[in-house]
Amino acid sequence: MAAEDAIRDLLPTLWRPEPGAEGLLPNLIRVTGAGLSRARIDAGNTMQAHWSRFGDYAPISPFVAAFRKEAGLPVLLPADAEVEAHPYLDDLARLAGLLALVPYTDPAAARETVEQFRRRVLGTVALWRGGVSTPAALRQAARLALSGTPERAVSVEEFAPGATLSQTAATRGSPGGLVGPLMRWRIDASTLAPVPPEIFIEGATPEPGRIDIADHPVIERFDPATGTGIGILYNGVVEPGQVLALRPTYSSWLGGETGLRRAMSLPDDMPDDIPANPTALGPWAAAAGAPAGHVAALATGPDGALWAAVNDAGDGQLWQLTASGWTQAFSGLPVLRCLLADGITLLLGHGNGLARLTVFGSPPTLAPDPATATGAAVHALARAGDGTIWAATATGAATIGPGDTLVAVGPGARAETETALAAVLAEPDGIVTLGGAAGLFRFDARAGTWHVYRGDSLDETVPDWLPWDAASDALPADEDVFLPPVTALLRGPDTLLWIGTEYGLAAWGAHRIRNTYATRLRAFPALGTGTIHALAQDERGRIWAGTDRGLLVHDGVDWFEADTALTRLPRPAPEDPGSGWRFDRTGGAWQFAGATGTGFAAQSPAVITADNAAVTALHWTDGAEARLGTLTGDGFAVDGGATPAALRLRVKPSPDRIAEGGLPAIPRLAPGMTHWRYLREEEPAPPAPSSFPAWTREGRLLTPPAERTAPWEGRYLSSKERAMLDQVFAFNPAARVTFRWQPRAPFSITVRLDRPDPAETLPGAVLDRVFEAADRVRPAAAQLRLAFGDPVVRGD
Repeated sequence: MAAEDAIRDLLPTLWRPEPGAEGLLPNLIRVTGAGLSRARIDAGNTMQAHWSRFGDYAPISPFVAAFRKEAGLPVLLPADAEVEAHPYLDDLARLAGLLALVPYTDPAAARETVEQFRRRVLGTVALWRGGVSTPAALRQAARLALSGTPERAVSVEEFAPGATLSQTAATRGSPGGLVGPLMRWRIDASTLAPVPPEIFIEGATPEPGRIDIADHPVIERFDPATGTGIGILYNGVVEPGQVLALRPTYSSWLGGETGLRRAMSLPDDMPDDIPANPTALGPWAAAAGAPAGHVAALATGPDGALWAAVNDAGDGQLWQLTASGWTQAFSGLPVLRCLLADGITLLLGHGNGLARLTVFGSPPTLAPDPATATGAAVHALARAGDGTIWAATATGAATIGPGDTLVAVGPGARAETETALAAVLAEPDGIVTLGGAAGLFRFDARAGTWHVYRGDSLDETVPDWLPWDAASDALPADEDVFLPPVTALLRGPDTLLWIGTEYGLAAWGAHRIRNTYATRLRAFPALGTGTIHALAQDERGRIWAGTDRGLLVHDGVDWFEADTALTRLPRPAPEDPGSGWRFDRTGGAWQFAGATGTGFAAQSPAVITADNAAVTALHWTDGAEARLGTLTGDGFAVDGGATPAALRLRVKPSPDRIAEGGLPAIPRLAPGMTHWRYLREEEPAPPAPSSFPAWTREGRLLTPPAERTAPWEGRYLSSKERAMLDQVFAFNPAARVTFRWQPRAPFSITVRLDRPDPAETLPGAVLDRVFEAADRVRPAAAQLRLAFGDPVVRGD
């Protein structure tokens, strides 16, 4: 109401002038009202100038209003495009000075508008209010520093690969710096997780009787306690002065209804010298020679081969990928469900129970015969921290007992609690979570107790998990289960429990609500409400979900979908932290409740993902590529005219046996100390030793049957060991070997900016300000790096 009308309405009816009347009293009311209206506008402008949300905001700017009125333009509304283009800055800049923030003006192509600057100011306030030294703060700081540039995803990787370390294989005796067959050395990788090294083998100049040529060299990761090992072999000769570089490569595999797709990531040569991306984020293409049926499971075997469990029109098949390509190892099996590596064997879950695959047999064998087994179908397998193997079966939960028998525990241990389970997650802290038709069950191995998930309330006084007595309690009724049937489980890097269901994806865990934390279930029906077939986490901490609508990838904030390549989906509006989700089985729909306490209501948002080919299995494999060249002060220079020979994988399942392995890959450096050997491929008929024990030049033990325990291999003779003549061997040194790797360090963080187009560039000024912004909020003592796509561009 205008001030003039408000004053007039205060007067008695007898004395109240009509609108538009002339005279002393009407004019007095009109002038007074106009003054009050101007005062109200000025007061509003004054107050708004003290709030960053309104300072210099175009829709309430007197200048903008007067300009548009003069130009005959309509009143400016908040949703109008002109708001983003408003160029005038005054009050907001003064307020931002309290935070030492100024608009970005360099480079000119990435200058901020007033509204972009406002969002950065508000985001900075929220950042400092929420606290620093967290992944969320690092991500927010980087995103704010990108203001003025096109929106892009930002991810934060904890325990990221750190500073590059190197070590040359140590030798004993002369000639110094050279190693030969059976010579060993140790490496402390200083890493929190296994990492593949780069290996450089420099051929030595032969000297008769003293130095041999580097012919068919093998670099083996060796276990002295068991005499076993796995190594990569170069199927050729490294000439004197020539350097063979073995560099890691990676592949990601997407199993589907009609076969396999593969994406490969290769390292870049100098001058970039960028390592391969361990996540191999596309593009994907059909894998040559791969099986064409429904891929149920993928696993890397102890032989280094990729094994695929495939169902083709009801015919269960096991396929194996080695360096020579795909081969079918078994057919005519029951429907196959899952695979799990166990020592030097593979466990296979199928429609009739469980079988063990001996991969080093000639040919490989399955026992017991799946075709004649009569047990419950095994849908999923997982190994707990204490070595116990858990199974999710068609009748409930089980552990693997002696003779690979299934021992029923928890749900399914009694006939009245039998229920189909499809997923199992065993965690290092002793918690085992199983999911299936009756929702989620959780077992605490330390306490020996079971719980069942309910999650029907946002009230923190009502527990999400209720105690469940496996010996006496019944299964929860369908109306008391507030999840769809569960199909997959994964614990994410953010400690959230990711839950794949027959109605899409959900995640349960603790969320910050005001100044405390509370557990909430988050559901994502906008991504699709079909079946989630597989969940996995890549080496950079992203969550991968194989769904009925293809592959989805989550970096902590943004979602991506993939057909042949990865595409970022629209970023949804953030949910109120106090809100939550549950599933109504009666109505078959997800329900959402806001933090205001209005109760749960069914939700059916529009699906934002494309209907791509289903992804039913996820897996990654290591690989290796060979390059010939020379080592320079700047790194390894490739000789473009030299063609390297092929690589092969060699496996010792026992000290006296060598088997041809699967996909050639560099063995990983494990946390702690690892032992390595230089070897040479043995001859087809090794010479007979004059005494036992003895070893071939490839480290295979030659010993009479009665002498199973042998001393360590000999070392090259040194002055300190001349008295230990039983440890002197006859193989000459042949090469200089250097390892180079990036350990996953405890105080190492990488902030990674998404780079959809590898040819895209960002101005150096933008990269500088992103790095500086993230550096201000990083944890103390942490080493920070900024990556743009794959390469690290700041902080290395």
